[in-house]
Amino acid sequence: MLGRLIQAIRGKFASSGPRLLYEENGRDGRIWYQDDATSFSLYWGFGGADVLVTIDVPRACDWEKETKLPLAQRDEVLRFIARRVIEDKTSFGLNRYEIGPDSITIYM
Repeated sequence: MLGRLIQAIRGKFASSGPRLLYEENGRDGRIWYQDDATSFSLYWGFGGADVLVTIDVPRACDWEKETKLPLAQRDEVLRFIARRVIEDKTSFGLNRYEIGPDSITIYM
């Protein structure tokens, strides 16, 4: 089943450049990132109080192993993911996020 899911995801990413695909399971799910070099998924979950969503990301020491991307690209990729999630999934002008050692936090 996972093989079919990966094939379906790859089919959705026919053009070059980074892309996100979302899997939603109620209050959590996965975000699939793909660019010309790699693809990987990240767990996300809704937060509470002023936190809208938290996205788990690999720590710097695990980045290359888990994403197959150079560590030098980590900040750029994580900023892309945060901004694209805000653009794709919110409709009320959010723009505040924080990238921590192991998560992206998007605030209301």
